[in-house]
Amino acid sequence: MDLTVNTDFAQAEVDDQQINLTRFPLFFPEKRGFFLENAGTFSVGSGQAADLFFSRKIGLAQGKVVPIQAGARLTGKVGDVQVGFLNIQADELNEVGTNGQNTLVAPSTNFGVTRVFRELGNRTRFGGILVSKFNTADTGDYNLTYGVDGRLGIGDALTFDGWLSATQTPERGGLKEGEYAFSGSASYQTRDWQNSISYREVGEEFNPEVGFLPRRAYRYVNVRLLRHVRFPDISWFRELRPHLSWREHWDLTGFSETRQVHIDNHFEFSNGAFFQFPGLNITGEGLQEPFEISKGVVIPAGSYNNVDFQFRFNTNLSAPLSVQGTADAGGFYSGNRVGTSTTFNYRFQDRFVASTRVSYYDVRLPEGDFVTSLFAVKGSYSFTPRIFLAALLQYNEQTENFGTNIRFGWLDTAGTGLNIVLNDTEHFGSLERTSFAAGPQVRQLIIKYTKMFDLGR
Repeated sequence: MDLTVNTDFAQAEVDDQQINLTRFPLFFPEKRGFFLENAGTFSVGSGQAADLFFSRKIGLAQGKVVPIQAGARLTGKVGDVQVGFLNIQADELNEVGTNGQNTLVAPSTNFGVTRVFRELGNRTRFGGILVSKFNTADTGDYNLTYGVDGRLGIGDALTFDGWLSATQTPERGGLKEGEYAFSGSASYQTRDWQNSISYREVGEEFNPEVGFLPRRAYRYVNVRLLRHVRFPDISWFRELRPHLSWREHWDLTGFSETRQVHIDNHFEFSNGAFFQFPGLNITGEGLQEPFEISKGVVIPAGSYNNVDFQFRFNTNLSAPLSVQGTADAGGFYSGNRVGTSTTFNYRFQDRFVASTRVSYYDVRLPEGDFVTSLFAVKGSYSFTPRIFLAALLQYNEQTENFGTNIRFGWLDTAGTGLNIVLNDTEHFGSLERTSFAAGPQVRQLIIKYTKMFDLGR
C-alpha cells in the first residue's frame, strides 16, 4: 500500500506543448510519478479516445493545480484475481477574480477507483472497474462510472477485445438514457500480418468525469490491414510495411463527422532508421456548426472532402545525434495546409541529453489565412546517478505563451530527496487577441524535500 499526505508534484516535468488545429481537446499524458506507478492496473477503455479513468482529472482543474490532502493506493493479487484500489481527497481551490472576489475553481472532492480483473492465460482476461467522484461539501453532487472489459485470445494470432460502460450523474438528472459507451475489436497478428477491425459507440449523455472523452454522441469504425515484407538477404534493410486503413466517425443520426482513408508504406532499416513516403490520406470533415479554428477565422458548417500527403522519418535514434520529423501538405477544410515538425536529439554518454523541436503550420483558407508555430528546447545533465539538472523552454505561437521549467534534483531514491523547481510562464499576447493581458501568468520557485517511511519494517 502507498500512502501520501499533502501531496504536490512540483518535481514532475511540465507538459510538452502542442498545436491544436482540430475542434476537439488534445490529449496530454500523465507525468506525475505517483499516478504512473501501476497505471496499467487501472486502464480500461480505448486509450486517448474513451478512457474510463484518466488520472490527470485528479489534482488539476481548468489548467490549475488543485491541492491534494491525502491519498492511498493498493495493488496486488488475491488468489488469481488482480485488484487495485485508489482513493484521493483533493481540497477546494479558489482564486481571486478581477473584481477582487473569490471564485470557486474546484470544490473539495473525493476520487475513488476500484479495479478487479482475472488473467486466464493465452491473452485472455475479464474484469470490471468502478470510478467515483464525490463533492464532499454536497452529497447530491457526484459522478459514477461503471465498466466491464475483457479480452479473449484464440490460438496464437486471433484476439477479441471489448468493454462496456455506463455513467451516473444525479446533477444532470440521474441515470439517463444515453449514458452508455461500448467498444469491440478483433485483431489478427502473425509474423507477416497485422489486421484489425473495431467499433465504438458513445451515447449522448455518457459522462465519465474522471475519464478522458474528447467527443460524445458518435459511432466509430476502424479497419486496418498491414503486411510485413522482409528481405533476409539484405543485411542493412529490415522490412517494408505496406498498409491500408479506413476510419470514420458518425454522429448518432448518421452524419459523417470525420473520415480518413490512409494508404501508406513504411521503410525500416536494420539500425532503426525509418521513413514513410508518401502517405496518402483521403479525408472528410463534417461540421454541423461553424468552427473558429484561429482568432477571427471561422469555417462555416458543411462537409469538406480533401486529399493530403504526409512524410515521416527518423534516423538511428540510438546514435549520439539523431533527427526525426513529419511533414504534410494538401487540402484542409475549405482550403490548404502545409505543416512540418522536426526534432533534433543529442546524447553524450549517459550524462547529457538534449533536444530541439520546431513545428510550423501555414493554413490558407477562403475565410482567412494564418500561420502558427511551436519551439521547444529540452535538456538534462546528470552530475551523478542521483544529482541532475533539467530544463524545458517552450514558446507556443498559438497561445502566445513562453514557458520555462527548470528542475534540480538531489535524490535519495527514485521518488525521494531534494527538488528545486522554477516555473515561469510569460504571455506575449493581448486582451484583444487572446483575452489575456501580456505579462507573467505563472511564476514559482519551489523547494521540496521528500522522505519515504516504510511502516512495514
